Amino acid sequence: MKRHFLLLMLLFVGVGFAWGQSPRNPRAPEGYHPVEANEDVVIGGTDDISFDQSVPLNGNNTVNRMLGRSIYSNPYSRYFLEWEGLFSEYGLALGMHFAYLPKRWGFYCSLLPLEMSVSQYTTSWASFGAVLRPIIEPAGIDWHIYTGPAFGRGNGWEIGTRIAAAHQNTQFSWLSGSIGTMFVGGRSYFTIGLSILLSPSVGITVW
Repeated sequence: MKRHFLLLMLLFVGVGFAWGQSPRNPRAPEGYHPVEANEDVVIGGTDDISFDQSVPLNGNNTVNRMLGRSIYSNPYSRYFLEWEGLFSEYGLALGMHFAYLPKRWGFYCSLLPLEMSVSQYTTSWASFGAVLRPIIEPAGIDWHIYTGPAFGRGNGWEIGTRIAAAHQNTQFSWLSGSIGTMFVGGRSYFTIGLSILLSPSVGITVW
């Protein structure tokens, strides 16, 4: 029953964020904007013509940005790194979760070597697998689904979802969070991940 409820919850969350990622206007989505013209250039055309931000101008992007003429913008990050915690009846395990997602498909791996157990027996937890970005059109939210084999107190599998901020203007995501579950050895274990920007230790270091 728990398994069906959790899968239903993940599906419900995913549908909600898919709805939030939908372009607000099909004729002028967030990832598009017209090219500005100066007084020496005359541009004509219909109102359904738009320019994709994912297509860069010729030349060096840095120089183009300095001159104010670059329309290149990647709405989503590629690299994701989070502190991750695993919660179970035995205690708490801590570690890291890394994902690489260049476009629609990518991969992830997690390692939780530190377990604070109520018993004398401790173990390390690990998982790896595939990551899917269901919607790649420009939007305000970056939504992922990940799944793969998991290892700890036995062998099993993991499924989870991640939400990250879009338009961070960097390939490394500084703002993301994830929630998932591991089904290992006939038991369910919940995981929660937070990006290093949300980590108290990093916040103290920056301060």
